[in-house]
Amino acid sequence: TFMEAMEFDLAARKQFISTYVDMSYTAMFFAVSLIIGNPDDIRGNGNNYYLYIDPVQNMYYLMPYDLDHSLGQGWDGAPVFENQLVNTPLYDYPSFIDAVLEDAPRNVFIDTLFSIQSFIDAYETSLKNIIESDIFTFAYVSNHIDALGELYRNDIENAYINVPIGYRDIETFITQKKESVSSQLLDMT
Repeated sequence: TFMEAMEFDLAARKQFISTYVDMSYTAMFFAVSLIIGNPDDIRGNGNNYYLYIDPVQNMYYLMPYDLDHSLGQGWDGAPVFENQLVNTPLYDYPSFIDAVLEDAPRNVFIDTLFSIQSFIDAYETSLKNIIESDIFTFAYVSNHIDALGELYRNDIENAYINVPIGYRDIETFITQKKESVSSQLLDMT
């Protein structure tokens, strides 16, 4: 199983991951996670994801959930992260668990994944594609917020905690995040 494989030595873990984890999908998963700046995810807290195994392809996929702290909203990530994760390093991603636990265990899956060159190449390509696309723009995101707002407005207005629908500082976050990721990718070349 996946968990048993994470106890193998590095070479065997790399082989397992290369065989049973969809590298292109996983690279995009981690690129999106970094771009949207969610401190409460697999890299930050080691949580808020499901591990799904496709029984037909026999491949593992990560599926995120609980993205309410993304795009500069909600918890800013303190004391580990700064500025809503705008300037989070592409590789030396700080771990909240490391900050609050002495001798915190490493995430063996992430450490192994980021030691595989084909994954690194796919991750960097995914980052470039996202920041150069029309998807990670304020216009695209705000259109989707508006559409979801219309869809759920009645439910939100009648909710126990009524949080208004709006953009807050998403435009600034997107602009600064694109600049940070672009700069870091450029520094690596």
